[in-house]
Amino acid sequence: MDESIQALSLKNSFDIGDLDATKRANYLAKNGQAIFETNVENIMLEYMAKAKETEKLNKFLVGTKALLF
Repeated sequence: MDESIQALSLKNSFDIGDLDATKRANYLAKNGQAIFETNVENIMLEYMAKAKETEKLNKFLVGTKALLF
């Protein structure tokens, strides 16, 4: 159980762009292109909010791990 708790971390959904080309193509084939936002302002706002959320929650997660050990 200790290893599973240590392995916990939050993933930013915008990191899907860092996947290899095959995984990206499979994701597009599965979900279609209609899932993508086309308004650049909305994309930037969502990106900044998700980045900040991931950063803050990862800090909380580190504190939670510290309390468990």
